[in-house]
Amino acid sequence: MRRALPLLVATAAACQASPSGPCPGVPVATLQLVGTRQLVGCDAGAPASGFDATWPPELRFGATVSFGSQGDGAALCLDRRGADPLVGAHQGDQVSVALDTSGATLEACAPGCAATVTQTVAGTLQRDAATGAVNGFTGTLTDRASAAAGASCGPCTLPCGATYLLAPAPAAP
Repeated sequence: MRRALPLLVATAAACQASPSGPCPGVPVATLQLVGTRQLVGCDAGAPASGFDATWPPELRFGATVSFGSQGDGAALCLDRRGADPLVGAHQGDQVSVALDTSGATLEACAPGCAATVTQTVAGTLQRDAATGAVNGFTGTLTDRASAAAGASCGPCTLPCGATYLLAPAPAAP
C-alpha cells in the first residue's frame, strides 16, 4: 500500500526515509517543510481527543516540487519510501496538487474504520530576490478522510480531517 502524508505518519515512521523514485516532471526545488496543525476533527460526533496519532500537531518532511516540461502540470513528491506524488497544476509559482488514496484506518474513530483519503497541498513557492532560486514554500496541506464503502466508524461522523499551515523548516543549528 502506498502512503499519504500525514494520515499514516505513525505507520510510515517505521519505514526508513527514502525518496520513492524520480518525481515526475522537471525538479524545481527540494525543500524541508514544517506543517503546523490548525484544525482537526469530524463533521459531527467526533471524539474530543485521539487524533494526535492520526494527525500530529506538527509535521516535518522533505519534498521535491516539479513542473511539467510543457504546460502547467505540477507534482509534489515526498522524500519517503512508498509515497505517491501529489499531482496537479501550477500557475507561475502558485502550486495546487492532490492525491486520493485508500486503505487508511481511523482507529481514533473505531477499530477497523476503513477510510479513503484526499490530500491537497496549495501554496506558493518562495524565491530568493537576488538569484530567483526557489528557497521555500508556504501554503496549506489538507487531509480529508471519508468512510470506505461498508465501513463502521461510530462515534465519528465522517468525513474527518486536518488542515496544516506549511512553511520552510528552520535551519538546523
